[in-house]
Amino acid sequence: MRLADGAVAPAWNVQVATANGFIVAVDPTNRRNDGGLAPGLVERIVERCGRVPQRLLADTTAMTQEDIVNLAERHPGMTVYSPPSPERADVSAETRRKRCWMRRREAPAVQAWRVRMASEDGRQTYRRRKLTERAHGIIKNRGMSRFLVHGREKVRGVCLLQALALNLGWADTLRRRIAAAAALA
Repeated sequence: MRLADGAVAPAWNVQVATANGFIVAVDPTNRRNDGGLAPGLVERIVERCGRVPQRLLADTTAMTQEDIVNLAERHPGMTVYSPPSPERADVSAETRRKRCWMRRREAPAVQAWRVRMASEDGRQTYRRRKLTERAHGIIKNRGMSRFLVHGREKVRGVCLLQALALNLGWADTLRRRIAAAAALA
């Protein structure tokens, strides 16, 4: 993988999907760019959980317009929340006109996504994505920033062990919270 400093080195980009603090899917890839990886992760979720998620909260770079259209066609019940890429404001009137012209010709799924992300409800829903960052931080602090194995399947095994450890710890935490709440009631 080509790294940010221009060097080429063995590296992995691990896509992690969470639900209610639990890791439900992990997919390591050797692609540096996240664009276009979200549909594959949704398929992993469907494979592991047996159903399509109702909402998908993804990074700005993880979703392309083509992904949004494909996901809307394959999983019409799923709603995508991913902020659009920032646009420069200091552009000419001609550039603004071309943007408007292109937006009018976008697929209906992309137009609905833009409206959703411009709404306050869409922004509030997307703010819940910070809960996913908790899982990312924990597994990075536990050593998932460097792999001592080679090959995608071996890296996937390490990732699944990390996910299992996080999920067991989170389940224990929730069990204790429920027991403490029951004791107070």
